[in-house]
Amino acid sequence: MFEAGLIFSTFVLCFFIRLSPFPAQGCDAYYFLLCAERFKKDKQIPIILPNYYMLENNEQWYPPGFSIFLALFSQKFLEKCHWLLSPLLDSIIGLILMFVLYALTGDVAAAVIAGLIYAFAWGAISQTENMTSRQLGVLFLNLAVILLFISLETFPFIAFYFIAVLLLLTTHKLNSQNFYITLPLLAIISDMRILALYIAGLVIVLIATKGFYWKILKAHWDIVKFWSSNWPFLGAHQIKHSPVYGNPDDYNNEIYSPANIIKYVASIILANPLFIIVAISFFTLNSLGSSAIDSYRVWLLLTYALLFMLIVFPFLRGIGEGYKYVAGAVPATAFIAGYLFHAGHYRGIILMLFVVSLFWSFFKYYKIFQNQRVPPAGGRPRMQGAINYINELKTSDNISLLCVPLHLSDIIAYNCRIKILWGSHNHPFEMIKSIFPVFKKKISELKKEYGINYLLLDKKYADSGFFEKELKQEVFSEGDYSIYRI
Repeated sequence: MFEAGLIFSTFVLCFFIRLSPFPAQGCDAYYFLLCAERFKKDKQIPIILPNYYMLENNEQWYPPGFSIFLALFSQKFLEKCHWLLSPLLDSIIGLILMFVLYALTGDVAAAVIAGLIYAFAWGAISQTENMTSRQLGVLFLNLAVILLFISLETFPFIAFYFIAVLLLLTTHKLNSQNFYITLPLLAIISDMRILALYIAGLVIVLIATKGFYWKILKAHWDIVKFWSSNWPFLGAHQIKHSPVYGNPDDYNNEIYSPANIIKYVASIILANPLFIIVAISFFTLNSLGSSAIDSYRVWLLLTYALLFMLIVFPFLRGIGEGYKYVAGAVPATAFIAGYLFHAGHYRGIILMLFVVSLFWSFFKYYKIFQNQRVPPAGGRPRMQGAINYINELKTSDNISLLCVPLHLSDIIAYNCRIKILWGSHNHPFEMIKSIFPVFKKKISELKKEYGINYLLLDKKYADSGFFEKELKQEVFSEGDYSIYRI
């Protein structure tokens, strides 16, 4: 009971670390809430949304796993408490790895050390601010990988591996990409049986989804192609770096700036510094005593090789920004570090790197609290007045709305149920290219092409002066938000 109490206390600590006094509700959350609501009503896959998003098909080809998961909860709970789910799910990952490590070693100290490493890893904490499918993706990725390695030793586990692969590939794109890329590489350098199980997993998913997985892949490939062409402007200001409103040459993506590359790499390492001890162990310890854990360690190193490759070769960023792969690597890092601690290896270095992780997380939280004295931009509390006005306006006018910045679109689509000039969740991804990542067409052109008649503008993001004579009348203004008739 004492051991269980220690592990559970670490889980509770992990959860509270991830809670913010100003929870940012985020744009992704509202898309998932829409899909969950629709799935609960229709009980069908693919999910078909009403015609809210003008720049994508209504039939959703985004992996539906997280939306199905959300549909298990009541609508009332989701509306009020959905921001709790990402911190809770991420903390459950830490709880699982602690129990598995304790069951494997019988060493509660090692299990708690692993839990604390996970609890304070900024690479995991930073991904829990908004409700997304990422935490389930991280869980299913790590389960799929470790179950694959166990299946090579104990064949009956293969059924659990196939279930984990099905859940992963129908839940989260980026963690699926990790699976797609690292497993074949691992097969080539270690054991070709991995490739056979990898291919079998893909076939099982295709069969189990009755072919819908093929549509998920097609939509996924659309996104990869889009960002392979547009990666130089990922992170650009949609208006200031626009060729029609601003100056694209002003954009200097600090991620790929030679002056800042060291700072960026350092921030990635500090987001999960215990990775260093895993790398050291690879070169100094031939085996950790288990072929499954040895393979898990190699997979972790391949994940880091992938994310650093995306930094060195930015033209590959169609498969994602390097730092986004860190979250998927944190569970393996914490587990292996805890296992090394149990075996008596590098205990001093492990504790030293944990302290580094601890101070880095405290520093990042300090910076957030310093800059976030009020709820974050785009969060519902600050724009409730705009939401109320749009809901009142739609009773007397047929509204088609453009939001600047575009991340406000999902918030409005969910809360107002009107047509929004946005997409990006679904096939065909190319439909958003006229407005994202920067505006390539003026609002006046978009009005002619799509019939939009209102603009919701966050004035902290862009001044109305950018749009000169395209705006007819300001019909609403409160705080940072204004609504204009176009």
